[in-house]
Amino acid sequence: MGSLCLFGGITGFARTRSVPSIVAGVSVGALYLWSSESIRKGTPNGLEGALGASALLFLSSLPRVAKGPVPAILTVTSALAGSYRAISDSSKDDQIRVIHFHQHAHAPPSLVPPKSLRSQEMLVNSAAENALGTLGAVCWTIQLLPQIWKTWHEKSTEGLSPWLGLIWGLTSIFLGVYAIVQKLSIALIVQPQLFGTLSLISWGQCQYYDNHWSIKRSVLAVVSIVCLIGGLQAGMVFAVRPSYEHGNHRGVDFFGVFASVMLSAGLLPQFYEIYKHKEVIGISKLFMLVDLLGGVFSLLSLVFRDTFDVLAGVAYSLVVVLDGLVIILAMILNPLARRRRRRAASEEEALDTPTTSTLEKPDADPSPSEKVPV
Repeated sequence: MGSLCLFGGITGFARTRSVPSIVAGVSVGALYLWSSESIRKGTPNGLEGALGASALLFLSSLPRVAKGPVPAILTVTSALAGSYRAISDSSKDDQIRVIHFHQHAHAPPSLVPPKSLRSQEMLVNSAAENALGTLGAVCWTIQLLPQIWKTWHEKSTEGLSPWLGLIWGLTSIFLGVYAIVQKLSIALIVQPQLFGTLSLISWGQCQYYDNHWSIKRSVLAVVSIVCLIGGLQAGMVFAVRPSYEHGNHRGVDFFGVFASVMLSAGLLPQFYEIYKHKEVIGISKLFMLVDLLGGVFSLLSLVFRDTFDVLAGVAYSLVVVLDGLVIILAMILNPLARRRRRRAASEEEALDTPTTSTLEKPDADPSPSEKVPV
């Protein structure tokens, strides 16, 4: 794995002539080697180090991702391969511990647990579940930053659906209730609030640049919706918490699944914008890639749970499929649109150029003829 990361860094350096690229590749390769050795010896933090290296590899390679599809594919493949390697090593270690547990808990002891028991226990890995879930939460916190920067830099939101930011902003209500009622960590409680705020900032940019709202009106609208979301979220927490504390988890599960469905539904209006413009414009490709990785990490975290949540898995899969479809459409439609514009520009230039097909005749002698005196 360290060799793969080193190869990724050298390839990125060769394509971009960027010293940080090869430094990142060497650093991440060393971190992978240390993590693999830690996992092999059974020391703590090995899995977390390897997954952290995957995240570091991706984040440090963002400039290369923007350069083209080859660095992007190499970067994502390296990160996912490193995560899989670390998780598989950690799963083997957990499997050994499960075998030892059943040897001491049952008589007579057996070297290998029954087949039905292996199928249930081999993939259960709480460390992998928490680490992958955390990576997914991080991706789904910062994914809108590239979009906000792109909109501010280009001073335009043409091609970006305002419904995307508004629907995702409203989704933070359900995400927040889900995290607060279950008393998750502070980071996972803050994540929906940041996600909703950034989504509404993107929506406010659409109103300012596209609908030509004043800056005062745009800011006031965003702040008002944020306050409304906070009030609704607090009310729903007080409404759901009593039943949750009495053992009824259906309400909380509904909020979690419904939030995932809304995340997927928020992407649907963007496809209308793509259909209308016949290309993917206005939306950051980096934003889509980070959002896709958030879905991948969240989906993988479900694999290592004791029971696979089918509804959440379907919702996360929809996010991955829709984000991937936007990226694929950008790779197909955008080059075609550029060719159409070049062809139209060349035809317009040909029409504007005057053609001289007639031969110029010499002018007659303008000097008057002299009269002969009689």
